Amino acid sequence: GTLVEWSALPPDGAHLLRLTVRDRAGNEAIVEQPVTVDTAPPAAPQLTGAIENRRDARLSWTVVSDPALAGYNLYRAALRIAGPIAATSYVDVGVAEGRHAYSVRAVDRAGWESVASNVVELRVDTTPPLVQLFQPRDGSDIARAVGVTGTAWSADDFREWRLFLGPESDPDRPL
Repeated sequence: GTLVEWSALPPDGAHLLRLTVRDRAGNEAIVEQPVTVDTAPPAAPQLTGAIENRRDARLSWTVVSDPALAGYNLYRAALRIAGPIAATSYVDVGVAEGRHAYSVRAVDRAGWESVASNVVELRVDTTPPLVQLFQPRDGSDIARAVGVTGTAWSADDFREWRLFLGPESDPDRPL
């Protein structure tokens, strides 16, 4: 059972815990156990990230120098998605469309977790822009100059539009 509740801890660092037991006949047994007192969490790492392959979030962070470091816990929003992991990078594969906020925390062998790193927000976008041609109509026969009208739209990331004209066998020839 519990011999004593050890609440007044010595300073952080390596210590030796020794238990000496004697019986009535004078026999003695000694057991020693090295322990490390750790009352402080590690420092927070710095996080960077980017989207790869349109759906994978590649995250990397700085090394935390702590002799008792057990690894890193990775969070997407408030949910831990990995950890503790020893590496300083991770790929969150197949992330759903939308914006995702990531952070990482260093964790030591005593279970202390650092404050959160900086937050990296990554956006997965697999929805193509909306596009429609109004004029000329599908299957139209064109005998003279005609205005080409249409629309191209994307909620918040429209970049450009290009119009091409060519034989059906070579539709990529610029207009």
